[in-house]
Amino acid sequence: MSDLLHNFGIDWKLLIAQAVNFFILLYILKRYAYAPVVKMLNERHRKIKKGLHDSAEAEKRLKDASEKGRDIVKAAEAKALDEIGRAEETAREREAELIEAAHRKADSVLQSARKAAEGERERASEEMEGAAKDLVLLATAKVLGKMEPSERDAHLVGEALKELRVAAKHL
Repeated sequence: MSDLLHNFGIDWKLLIAQAVNFFILLYILKRYAYAPVVKMLNERHRKIKKGLHDSAEAEKRLKDASEKGRDIVKAAEAKALDEIGRAEETAREREAELIEAAHRKADSVLQSARKAAEGERERASEEMEGAAKDLVLLATAKVLGKMEPSERDAHLVGEALKELRVAAKHL
């Protein structure tokens, strides 16, 4: 075998030395170059994978938040419509109360006006009665020859005025 190695020009001592050097270099490269590079690549791969997972998770959360936001907006719109409906109903009730109060006030003013008119009519009637009494007394005095009316004449005039009042009320 040594002839064969010699024919090929291989020195076995040199071959062994080169093999030892190769394995030493292989060990050094594996330990200080390849292992840190592989570790760095694995770490980077893990970070990328985690980033993709986190991105998907964030997208899912964003979608959930968007759906919740839409639900909240819908609920707020429904609540707002409900509040508007209640406000309109309250406004209608308040309007009815105000109209009722206005009607009561108008009735009160009308009652007061009727009472005032009745009082004015009674006062005018009394004034007219007094004037009519004086007129009847004057007319009676002229008819009787300018004498003073007696008590009997005053009583007759009073009775006539009572009948006149009754007749005036029926008009």
